[in-house]
Amino acid sequence: MEPQPAVSVRSVNYVRTFPWLRIGQAVGCALAPQQVTLGLAAALALTLLQATVFWTESARPVVVATYGGTFWSVNDLVRPVADVWQPLWLMRAETAWTSMRLLEAVAVFTIWTLAGVALARCAAIQFCREESPSFRGSIEWSLSRAASSLTAIVTPLGGAAALLLIGAVVAIPAGVPGLGAMWLQVAAPLQFLLGVVAGLILLLLPVLWPLMVAAVAVDNSDAFDAFSRSFSLVTSRLWSTLGLVLLTGASAVVLTLAFRLLLDAGAAAAVWAAAWTTTEATTASLAGVLGWWRDVVQRGLCGSLFWTHATIVYLFIREQVDAVPVFHLSGYTDDHRPHELYPVVGMPAMKPAPDAAPPLKVADNGIVPEIGGEG
Repeated sequence: MEPQPAVSVRSVNYVRTFPWLRIGQAVGCALAPQQVTLGLAAALALTLLQATVFWTESARPVVVATYGGTFWSVNDLVRPVADVWQPLWLMRAETAWTSMRLLEAVAVFTIWTLAGVALARCAAIQFCREESPSFRGSIEWSLSRAASSLTAIVTPLGGAAALLLIGAVVAIPAGVPGLGAMWLQVAAPLQFLLGVVAGLILLLLPVLWPLMVAAVAVDNSDAFDAFSRSFSLVTSRLWSTLGLVLLTGASAVVLTLAFRLLLDAGAAAAVWAAAWTTTEATTASLAGVLGWWRDVVQRGLCGSLFWTHATIVYLFIREQVDAVPVFHLSGYTDDHRPHELYPVVGMPAMKPAPDAAPPLKVADNGIVPEIGGEG
């Protein structure tokens, strides 16, 4: 038996071997000028809307205030989801403002969804194509697909509402005298099953919504396709999704702390510089205004980071489930692959020898002359 030649490994491409290492690229994508501008615009619009229309105390710009509040919270990691969920959560205690809180949640959801599609589109172009996205093109992409992105959430909500409605109809015979107790015993398993399925949909909704937005931005999905894709990806690769969420969450924690530390340092430096030339009351007013702007910028940066991470998670899970390469992006027809050197295959082109015969030429009448012949 002939000995086999020794095989030596010169280098290992860790990015190709462990694709999840590319999650670190989310930092550059989230801090790109296009994403930062979109995130800040959405955060400013939301803050002004809540301060002027819905009279949310935390959104009002203060005139005299000092630095306070929490240095960092979990809500910063999922800022768009927390912004939508907070008005609904307050409906439990403020019954007089139920309609306004619901309207506020819808308004926040609309703004973050439209901004999320544009942010996800920019992040996908940078992450998949390694190109600089167009700010105008991303906005046009989001506005042209507003119906798909905004109505995608209706599918899971409608499904949960339909299940709860079926449960309500099934419970009607329980009010019949003499039949109620027996009917409750019979219908209880069905009621429980309907409630579990509806509860599962509602629990998955905060996870499905960002993936649905990413599906519209990456694959140009319609409302139903965005939901079906997201639900299939999450249920098919539940543990992979959880692992990616934990990795992106760890990255987001570090970045959120860095954002807050940088913003606090900048605001404190500005207040300290102004204290040398202004009165104490003016300095306090400046501190309050700078604190308000600090929260707006923090909200915008966390929103940009959230949608960038959600897009990257969608791309990785899509590659695992549907075998679609990460670099495949809707709107591009070329077969774009990572810029890597490929081995040369086949015989390379060679120059003809000096004494080689010239190539045959075809005459105008289509007749090929014989070698050595005349004419």
